Amino acid sequence: MRFVGIVPASKTGFVALNEDGVVLREKELTCLGDKDPKRMSTLIDEIIAHIRRGDIICI
Repeated sequence: MRFVGIVPASKTGFVALNEDGVVLREKELTCLGDKDPKRMSTLIDEIIAHIRRGDIICI
């Protein structure tokens, strides 16, 4: 089981922790473009690429 935190600020942060709180992955997620809907679409694709089935996600 992983615990995933996503921070949707001006730069989107992603962190995945294991059950003991050990950082498994941390990354600043990027998107293409600066106008919606392309910006949001590419950001969503980036988030989906990093999450797994069974993750507990907190935004």
